[in-house]
Amino acid sequence: MKKNLVLAAASLLAVSLAVGQPQLEQGKDLLKQQKYAEALAQLRLTTQLFPKNAEAWYYMSKAYLHVKMPDSAIIAATKSRNLDDENPDVYRLLAEAQSLLKSYGEAIATIKAGLKARKDYQPLVRLLGEIYLSLDSTNAATVELTKAKELDPSDPVVYELLGDAYLKTGVTALTITNYEKSIELDSSRTNVLHKLAATLRKEKRYNDAVKVYQRVVAMDPTNDNARLELGKIYFLAKQYANAAKIFGPYVQKNPDAREVSLMYMESLHQSRQYKEAIPVAERNLKADLNSAKILRILGHSNAELKNNDAAIEYYKRLEKVDTLKIDDLKRLGRSYLDSKRDSLAAVTFEEILKVDTTNLALLNDVGALYMRMKSFDKAAGFFERRFTADPKAISAYINYGSCMVALEEYEKASKAYEKALALNPAYAPAQLNLARSYLQMKLYPESKKAYEAFIKLADTVEVKYKKELAEANRNIGLFFLIDKKAEDALKYLQKSTTLDDNDSKAHLWLGQAWHNLQTKEEQFPDWKKNAIKEYKKTIKLDPKDADARRFLEILEPQ
Repeated sequence: MKKNLVLAAASLLAVSLAVGQPQLEQGKDLLKQQKYAEALAQLRLTTQLFPKNAEAWYYMSKAYLHVKMPDSAIIAATKSRNLDDENPDVYRLLAEAQSLLKSYGEAIATIKAGLKARKDYQPLVRLLGEIYLSLDSTNAATVELTKAKELDPSDPVVYELLGDAYLKTGVTALTITNYEKSIELDSSRTNVLHKLAATLRKEKRYNDAVKVYQRVVAMDPTNDNARLELGKIYFLAKQYANAAKIFGPYVQKNPDAREVSLMYMESLHQSRQYKEAIPVAERNLKADLNSAKILRILGHSNAELKNNDAAIEYYKRLEKVDTLKIDDLKRLGRSYLDSKRDSLAAVTFEEILKVDTTNLALLNDVGALYMRMKSFDKAAGFFERRFTADPKAISAYINYGSCMVALEEYEKASKAYEKALALNPAYAPAQLNLARSYLQMKLYPESKKAYEAFIKLADTVEVKYKKELAEANRNIGLFFLIDKKAEDALKYLQKSTTLDDNDSKAHLWLGQAWHNLQTKEEQFPDWKKNAIKEYKKTIKLDPKDADARRFLEILEPQ
């Protein structure tokens, strides 16, 4: 009789479960559709009608977890477990709910109870490792997660968790390996891509991190956070042009994102997009009027674009809040120079030379500036520093010599030109200036020799040195006149007037050369006619030339 009653009860339970199955299936379908409120309503009805349906309680617990009601999830999961204590997934749901309430001890006990029934159930092992990880029991977590990986090598989540565990212990090589494996198993896991990129970035493997974020952006082009992280990595990798392309649209959408705006400004500046950098920097300056970094970028950008007045103004403001660096002073000096404020340019460049005493190019530039301002003594000092630091600096010797000529220090000038020619005997301008210095010192033989050397060098480029060749031939002719060598003088003076027919002195001295040949009338029968011609040409060019008039009156008395 008793046996028959048991069979009858089992039969009634089977009928009951069969009757409840359609309602349960509806609840499960609603869960799949993520209609959690409707699913809960359907599952509540099912459990009310069939309170001993363990599966209905299980799915109701699952629905409660989805709507973040862990207390209710625990009640439902506990009822499901009491009805069917061999279902490992019920233990998993119950432990998850307990974890949400931070009841980690209870969650661990639940998992261990579930593993007694089925010790190798991978989701429970993985969840145990995850809980240990949240408790910073990293070694225990690694043990459980490694076991979970062995139980199911195709589970991408377990590799992610192992990556998290190794990250906590600072073993970044294994962190990266596990994240990469997780992505290999499921390439759609953008959260793991983010973690991988962040780890690569931390390790300064910027190029690899860029590739990962490029994948994220390709998968989800609207993911502004991923694009922003990509921009930051480009920035850290000093790929400023790429960073600017990312930051630009982001700042346009988020004008109050100051940190990003500052990186955008610097990216434009560093990638030499000075025109674009200026308005971004000006907007940032409004939020921080005394930012040395922003003022420096504005000074530099305007200087590069030859906005000289703006560059000078920003550098003046920068000077009030920070010491100008050498690069700042260089650009400020150039802005003064380009705007023809030579004295300010010189003073600015001198500030650089106080710090950078061996800046040879700048010594030349400052010297040239003072020459332009006709401060020859100051200019000479800079050129002297230049060739003292570099004894092979030919141009410094030449410029120093020019300053000494302007100061009528001809001996110092000649020595400078001699040193320049010792370094480069074929440098025609040095030979010419040496000849002029000797002439001023009345060292005529030395001057003549230097002029002759100049003619040899310059004759091959007569067009370039036409006036200078005329001068050299004229003065050599004069030296021969002084030595009473009229025939030799004639040759050089004729060459001089051929090169420059408007030089009154050359014509005067040519007239004197013809005049002096009167003693050789047989050889030079036209000496008088030619002398008269040259004296008249001299007077035409210089009516005040008394010598030409006096010599002409001798040959053509009134």
